[in-house]
Amino acid sequence: MSLETALPLKPPTEDVAGKIQSVLDLRPAIDAWVHAAASREAGIKNVYLVGCGGSLFNFSPLQYFLETEADVPVFLVNAAEFTFRQPTQLGAGSLVIASSTRGNTPETAKAAEFAASRGAAVVAITQGPESIVAQAAPAVFLHDGAEAKGALQALLGFAIARELGSSSTFDAEESALRQYADIIASALDETAHLFDRIAAEQHGTTGIYVVASGPNTGAAQTLAMCYLQEMQWLPASAFDAGEFLHGAMEIVVDDTPVIVFIGEDATRPMGERIQAFLERFTTKGYVIDTAGLSLAGVPTSVRPFVSSWLFHSAFTGRLAQYFEAYTGQPLTTRRYMWKVEY
Repeated sequence: MSLETALPLKPPTEDVAGKIQSVLDLRPAIDAWVHAAASREAGIKNVYLVGCGGSLFNFSPLQYFLETEADVPVFLVNAAEFTFRQPTQLGAGSLVIASSTRGNTPETAKAAEFAASRGAAVVAITQGPESIVAQAAPAVFLHDGAEAKGALQALLGFAIARELGSSSTFDAEESALRQYADIIASALDETAHLFDRIAAEQHGTTGIYVVASGPNTGAAQTLAMCYLQEMQWLPASAFDAGEFLHGAMEIVVDDTPVIVFIGEDATRPMGERIQAFLERFTTKGYVIDTAGLSLAGVPTSVRPFVSSWLFHSAFTGRLAQYFEAYTGQPLTTRRYMWKVEY
C-alpha cells in the first residue's frame, strides 16, 4: 500500500471457488423452481426484485439482464415500499425474488409474506436458513457471500429467460461463472493499485460522488450508501450516469472527487461521457473500467455479463476494505443499525 495505514488491509475472501460451486450445484433446483412458476396457469407475467439497501442495489445486474434477455416487465422495489404500495400488477402471474443478506430484515420478510398472499411465486435468497425472511418465503435459495450471491442471481436470470422463450442457452455465461473465482482474483490483483490510491487520497473526504450506468448503477449505490456512508461514516452520493450531467455536475470543481464505474455493457458510452467531463473539470476523477482488465478465458461476447457482476460481487467490497485500512474504522462499526429502535 502506498501510505501507512491505520489497520492492516484484510485479505480477499477465502474459498471463493467453493462458495460459488455450492451455488452452481443448485442449478437443478433453481431451474425446477422457475419451471414450476412458469407452469402455473398464469405463467410468468412480471418479475419483482425486492429488498432493502445493498440487497436491493445488488439486484441491478439481474434487472438489466432480464430487461435485455427476457420478454417480461421487471420491477426493482424497496421492500417496505412494495408492501405499502401494493402494486396492482402483483398477483398469480408474478415471480418475486426477495433478497436479504442475513435474512433478518423485517421489511423484506413482510414483503415476501405479502407477495405470497397475493398468489405470487416467491423465493428468498439469503445466508440465513432459519432467518425471518427464509421463514416468510415458500422457497429459499442459500448462498455464502457476495460472490456466491452474484452467481445465484445469474442462474435465476438464466432460468427465467429460458422459460420465457429466450433462444440463448447461456452456456458461455455459465462457463464464466465456473471460472469466476479465478476471474475475481485476477481482477482484484489488477485493480489493487487503483483501489489503494482512491482510498489513500479520499479516506478523509468531506464528500465523494460515485457514478455508474446500466447494470452497475446498484454497485454505485452500494459503495456510496452501504460502505462509505453506513460503514465508514463518510459523506457520499451515488448517481446514474444518465442523470449526473443533468444537474449534479454543477457541484464539480477542480478538486471534487468522483468515482466512475465503467463496464462493457451497452450503456458504456454513458460512463465514457462522464469520464470525458471529469477529465476537463476535476483532478480527482477516478475511473474503474473493466475494459482494461485481462479477464483471461472470458470470451468477448461474455465480458459485459462478467463485468457487471465484478462491480457488485467483488469491487465495491474490496474498495471498502481499502478505505477501512486507511480510516482505521472497521466495516462492522455502526452508530444506529442493529443498536437502536428505528
